[in-house]
Amino acid sequence: MDRNWVSIEASFEEYTRITGKYTFGWMFETKFSTVDSFDNYQGTLIYLPAFEPLFDSQTYFLDNYRAQGYIALGMKHLLNLTKNLDFRFELYAYSPFRRIRQDFSQETLVETGFRRPSFLGMAALIYNTLPGPLSLRLNYIEDNSVQLGLMLSFGYLIFNKKSFE
Repeated sequence: MDRNWVSIEASFEEYTRITGKYTFGWMFETKFSTVDSFDNYQGTLIYLPAFEPLFDSQTYFLDNYRAQGYIALGMKHLLNLTKNLDFRFELYAYSPFRRIRQDFSQETLVETGFRRPSFLGMAALIYNTLPGPLSLRLNYIEDNSVQLGLMLSFGYLIFNKKSFE
């Protein structure tokens, strides 16, 4: 079965150095897709645009942050503590205006209209070493089964494009 759809995305990100050690950033993102329902709810979710602003967002499958259409805003605070040590604090608000949910038989139903925003946030200490960054992150993801997560990682996360991108 062939499937065709159109996806539109608009995003903006800007950073302003406030002092020699503090930078403030903000972002805006909106996406819309005409993807139709697949045979079941989970199959449809896979192809929907996803809001993934955190370092590790793409390592999760957050069904509450996937929708046919959404708008999101965020702010980022970057503080350089020492030559190699940074503190980051990020907070995002996400609101779908065309989202899907499943009925009792796992079929997809479409809901339109803006919903109350959901929030995501991250606080991180990042130590920059020659081979790569060492980071300790506390993530907050509202509307998730586990809202708080503590992650320690070394290096970079690199992802390929999805097969439908």
